[in-house]
Order: sequence, then structure tokens, then C-alpha cells
Amino acid sequence: MSGLAFQRLMRTISNAGGRDLALVWVPVTLLTLLVLGHARSLRFFLAAMFGTVGLEGFFKALIHRARPDPRHGAHFASYPSGHALAATVLAGALLVIWLPRCPRFWQRTLLWSAAAAWSVLMSAARVYLDCHYVTDVAGGILLGAAWTCFCQGLLIALARRSRALPEARTAMLAGKTTIE
Repeated sequence: MSGLAFQRLMRTISNAGGRDLALVWVPVTLLTLLVLGHARSLRFFLAAMFGTVGLEGFFKALIHRARPDPRHGAHFASYPSGHALAATVLAGALLVIWLPRCPRFWQRTLLWSAAAAWSVLMSAARVYLDCHYVTDVAGGILLGAAWTCFCQGLLIALARRSRALPEARTAMLAGKTTIE
């Protein structure tokens, strides 16, 4: 592969985590979840993806680090990489949604491998294109993983609470003060 072809490939990968993420990947995922009737997964996905905007903005304002090459968004701070953050949250959210529906080991392995490859490829493209330092993309990946775990924990807590409410109501009507 020639240098120009590799450059074009890296730009395509980078675009898949920026403009294409917002215009293609997120809407396709939302539509899929809507058509399949996975309302809880849809809400989780929306919260996880919208949260990346706030996280990225907060940390960019807090750290305010210049980019390696100012031609790549000189008006935006470099840390953390929004592309790596969004790619990691997208991959993590899809793992949370689809892993429980994958009963076979090879399916789970394929899903985990694709998720890891997506984040690594996005990060490598951003560093190669001189848009970010390695620490910027590492920060984006770690922040994205932490945010996805937080959103999953919140989803689990809300699911437990919604299951516990009917039991508590039944116990209260029966005159019990505790749920056994």
C-alpha cells in the first residue's frame, strides 16, 4: 500500500469516528434498536452516546492541551481525543447491548475483538494523522470505558429498582414491612 493510499485509509477510519459516527453509526444503531423493540437498550445507548459530548467538553476545557499539528482543529483542545472517546463508548455500548444475546463463546469473542479493534484503529488513525498525542487517545479510551461502565451500572441499578418496586408494593399491601 502506498503512502497516499495509507493516508487515505487512515482519514477514512478517522472520519468513521467523527462525522460518520454521528450521521451513520449512531442513527443506524438507534433505528435497529427501535425496530427490534429494545426500549431499555435504546435509552441506554442514547444516554451513553450523549454523555460523550459533555465528558469531552468538560475535560477539554479542564486540560486545554494544544494539538500536535494546529491545522487539525486549532480551536479545539487535544485532550482527550473525542474520536477515541466516542469510538470506545460506541463499542462499549454495543457490547453491553449485544453480549447478553450472544450465547456462544465464538460470538462473544468476535464481538469483543471487533469492539477492541474499533477503538484501537480509531486511536491509531488519530495519532497517525497527527491530530492527537498517544496520551490523548489513551485518555479518550479510558474515559470512554469508565463512562460506559458507569452507564451500565446505572442501567443495572435502575432495572433492579424497577423490579423491586412491585414487590415492595405487594408486601406493603399484605401488611409486611420488609421484602424477604
